[in-house]
Amino acid sequence: MRFNKLRLVLGVAGLFYAAGRLAPRHLPRLGPRYVPAGAEHDVHVPSPVGPARSHVGWWVAGIVAVVAIAAAVAYGITARSEQRQVEIAEAVTGGTAARAPEIMRRYGCGSCHTIPGVPGANGKVATSLENLRQRVFIAGVLRNSPDNLVSWIVSPQSFIPNNAMPATGITDAEARDVAAYLYSH
Repeated sequence: MRFNKLRLVLGVAGLFYAAGRLAPRHLPRLGPRYVPAGAEHDVHVPSPVGPARSHVGWWVAGIVAVVAIAAAVAYGITARSEQRQVEIAEAVTGGTAARAPEIMRRYGCGSCHTIPGVPGANGKVATSLENLRQRVFIAGVLRNSPDNLVSWIVSPQSFIPNNAMPATGITDAEARDVAAYLYSH
């Protein structure tokens, strides 16, 4: 997926490059033309198309190339930081984030919660789980830590009896995978 986006960026850059090479031939000359006074009819004024304008195409192409390279580098940095966030989340939770979307679908988490990156998880009963890692509390009562999150997922009724989140039967290992996913998104 990472390489497909890079190919897209480079493909768009190629289109801009081609446009930069072709467009200057059809644009009017930049700046005034010098014609001596009284010689308006005797002096041949060169056409705006020709060798004097060819350097403009290279400038446009160069600028487009620099922008495309900057976009590709920015995308690479973003992809690396996202991967780094997943690695950190997996290290602190002991889970594997890639397994979590299937686990959350199986236990029906998305019927109550909106969960980023999980198709169909757009529930409106409970809070959205987007940016969970940035919150101070879990369910308003537990300090947000990996162990507390895993405990809450496994047994929410033990912390707040009769709350709306059911005990689903999720295992501790599955809850660690879910926690890794939630902390990485």
